[in-house]
Amino acid sequence: MIKDKVDQQVLEDLKKVRDSGEVNMFNRRGVQFVANDLNCFSLVCWIEDHRASEYAKLLDQFSEYLEQQDD
Repeated sequence: MIKDKVDQQVLEDLKKVRDSGEVNMFNRRGVQFVANDLNCFSLVCWIEDHRASEYAKLLDQFSEYLEQQDD
């Protein structure tokens, strides 16, 4: 389960950036830039502290988080 591995605030910030529609979510640096503009500093720091491969895994698992939010 993704919530066990990533802080809840990071996931909420990622959702906020995605919902903004301002950037392609596969553009890691672009996501970081938009996150900064949206005051999503937990996500900004998480991206800075993790490799691109870890970010890709986060995106792969992000749909699981969204499905849980719908429940």
